[in-house]
Amino acid sequence: MTEKLHQEFLSDQQKIRTELLTEFKQELDDVRTSLEERYREMINAEVGQMEATHRRDLSNIKKKQWCWHCENAMPT
Repeated sequence: MTEKLHQEFLSDQQKIRTELLTEFKQELDDVRTSLEERYREMINAEVGQMEATHRRDLSNIKKKQWCWHCENAMPT
């Protein structure tokens, strides 16, 4: 009888461990997915900002006159 109760106890304990581990893995996957999504959004926002800055700087540079000999901007 005692052995049977002990085996049931161990079985229940193992079942609980398995369930907790499964829940933990699922929660970990959810958090990882959420963080990856936020990271992609941040990267996309940063790239968009850098592209806008690049376009603005390029437009400003194109408006200047350049010396054909030394390739420095000429004073306006």
